[in-house]
Amino acid sequence: MATSKQDSLSSSASVAAQSPSPLSLSLKPDAASTAAKIPNMLETQKTSCPLALYHGRPAHLSGLDVTLLHPVFSEFQASIRRDLDTFPFEQNDLALTDDYLLQMSSYLSEEPDRQIATAPLMAHFFGDSAAMRTELASNSQRYMPDGVLIAHLLELYPAREHGRYKGKTLFREMENGVGSGGVDPVDQGLQDYQLHCQDNAITRLHQASYVPAFLLAEAAPNFVIYGLCYEQGHVVAQPLTECVSVIPRAGVPGDMQSIVYTPDECHLASITRCFRSLANSLQALRLYYQTLKPASPQPDLLQPSPHFTTFNAGGNTHTLVYHEQLACNRASPQRAVFRATVDSAGASRMCVVKFAKSYNSEAHRSMTALGHAPRLLHCQREPSVGNFYVVIAEFISEITNPQPQQYESLQPALVQFHAQGFVYGELRLPNVLVDEAGCPKLVDFDWSGKAGSVRYPRLLNMELHWPPGVAPMAQITAEHDMWMLAHLPQVSPAVDTES
Repeated sequence: MATSKQDSLSSSASVAAQSPSPLSLSLKPDAASTAAKIPNMLETQKTSCPLALYHGRPAHLSGLDVTLLHPVFSEFQASIRRDLDTFPFEQNDLALTDDYLLQMSSYLSEEPDRQIATAPLMAHFFGDSAAMRTELASNSQRYMPDGVLIAHLLELYPAREHGRYKGKTLFREMENGVGSGGVDPVDQGLQDYQLHCQDNAITRLHQASYVPAFLLAEAAPNFVIYGLCYEQGHVVAQPLTECVSVIPRAGVPGDMQSIVYTPDECHLASITRCFRSLANSLQALRLYYQTLKPASPQPDLLQPSPHFTTFNAGGNTHTLVYHEQLACNRASPQRAVFRATVDSAGASRMCVVKFAKSYNSEAHRSMTALGHAPRLLHCQREPSVGNFYVVIAEFISEITNPQPQQYESLQPALVQFHAQGFVYGELRLPNVLVDEAGCPKLVDFDWSGKAGSVRYPRLLNMELHWPPGVAPMAQITAEHDMWMLAHLPQVSPAVDTES
């Protein structure tokens, strides 16, 4: 329900007084807060540790992007970018957020004081349980997030067990201020979520779902919202927002211009938009859990799998069924490449689906025309998966143990490729497939493009064998390609290794 600006910006004192106070605010030690302490994080944040959180700390601990695993995260990000002047706020949204900004910018003696002060906003947008510390159990461990939202798994478990098995849509962790409490609220929230996912009682949920949830982490005067998923036995998480300060920025920022609101009101409205978007996404996630069905007993399906399952090409709608994740290991868990079946008009064929932040389809098609790349079926950015490129190519049945001389036919093709102005960039054995006819095919044109316009990634593993002149963010050259081809059988596979 939309409301007028005047009504929304009215005094929030009376509204705040009507909202419930949180319960059980004692700062009781729990398993999550212990695990989130820096000495413990130093021990667990390694690829060799099964308890590692894949959230980019350190940089090599990154998993699949959460926008690939559930659509709610892309929908949330799209919502927080909507025009402020036409955003459908509900009654008291702006007034309660205004009070939240005042409380989060104040100095308070204890964390429970801040929890009480911010409870009206939490209860208004998300429900009473988001405003209260709640003791939860996971196997034999106890943990107590500063707020949690629960969703019933109505289709996944028999009716007699609905009260026992629950999903979680939101975890909230708060610190009284930056640096207080001895832990990062993001780390503690991720430990809350990990304990939830490790609960043996929800094994059936793991089989059917990536267990999506949101994390609201607050350390006055800032907050951040994360998207969380559980993939291959590990927590994967990314921030969905910047670290938002409740204190307005200096000057008049370009994204704080409006016909309806003053610059100061724009700051308030943008944070309100964030909370209303999160509230809407949490409602969608609750419905998802309520209607989630058990995994299919069919053995050749990847379950769970990315939510991108249809695309249009050649005037037809095509459907994807995922079978396995390819070339994935815990040294490179972010590699989003899958073997799938594409169905269209009753015909099926095997394909490879890749989700990439960058991809040069022109370079790929050029190499296909030269006979040394699989045919592209689809390649474009898709908003539903965080604006990733969705690259779908024909599946290549490759031979095992190809001989070095079988790569030689790539040399004249690369010369022509370079003559057209392209460079490839990562000519390593994992990116060269030799098909059953003995023809080498290049895959993964993520780094490819026109010479002079493409560079090596910032996080380049320099422990690998590279041509002279290669460095992070250095330009990719044709000479580099030819050097790597000449050294192809000796070049180490392009995998990330833990530093």
